[in-house]
Amino acid sequence: MRYFLVCNPGSRGGSSARQVKRIVASMQEAGVTFDWKATTSLENGRVLAANAARNGYDVIVAIGGDGTINQVLNGLYHPDGTKVSHAALGVIHTGTSPDFSKAHGIPTKPLQALKAVLHGRTTKVSIGRVVRAVSFSPDYEQRGVDDSALFQTSFFGCCVNIGMGAGVARAANSGVRKRLGDTVGTLLALLSTLATYRPMDLHVRRNGRREIIQNLYNLFIGKTEYVASGIKVNSDLKPDDQRFYNLAVTGLRLGKLPGCLRALYSGRPINNDSILNLSYGESIEVLGCRENSEIEFDGDPGGFLPCRIDTARDPLTLII
Repeated sequence: MRYFLVCNPGSRGGSSARQVKRIVASMQEAGVTFDWKATTSLENGRVLAANAARNGYDVIVAIGGDGTINQVLNGLYHPDGTKVSHAALGVIHTGTSPDFSKAHGIPTKPLQALKAVLHGRTTKVSIGRVVRAVSFSPDYEQRGVDDSALFQTSFFGCCVNIGMGAGVARAANSGVRKRLGDTVGTLLALLSTLATYRPMDLHVRRNGRREIIQNLYNLFIGKTEYVASGIKVNSDLKPDDQRFYNLAVTGLRLGKLPGCLRALYSGRPINNDSILNLSYGESIEVLGCRENSEIEFDGDPGGFLPCRIDTARDPLTLII
């Protein structure tokens, strides 16, 4: 068994560098065959993972935060949704918000996660694919995705957010979570984004029909219960499900905000009402929009509308 470690010593504000050294030393003590490299940028994580997959490593381990995990995940897939190789993904979270790890029962403490990587079992996990515009253009309004070079394909393990998501992620990643902690920092980022956010009418195609989601604040399109920093979506999905949940937050008024936040942070079952509406589908296309067109997935802003979301053709082999 050959392991390749993709290490981000800069995650969690640089404090994960010590964890990386401990993990590498523990791998050496365990006597396993492995190589490792530190990332030089977020995109570099994808490149390192793709090269390792092509070079025949059996397990590729992401060591860092959710952004690093997402980049390594992307390195394991071709744009058409097929896997580059047989390689399994191992995860050792050393960042701020371990949403992917919690969603799949992977230990969140690094040395315990390392034991899982070396001695755990593998499972098949359904992974999302998102095709979206690389940059914003007003010409995309009411248009869908096309096959031009202006669109890019990526993969995600947890959730895509359309609406407030990109603004919340940018505010949370600015350093407030480092100062105040993950949950409180993200909650403050959410409230500050909400204070200036203008809801929109979003045109979507799903289940073969075109629909308008009116007065939208955020649309969660996801695979896992854990979305970000304590926010949870209680759904019927299993890890290998080909569907997504679609949770729309609409018509949010000040008096309804506490109840909405309780529902999202408690993870309790969603009772569809005038604010929260939960549905399911195997794919969804969101048309271009002039307002709030930036999207976010797995913790970072990542492109613009229009976008199309479906499931990768090959499931991910994940060590848990």
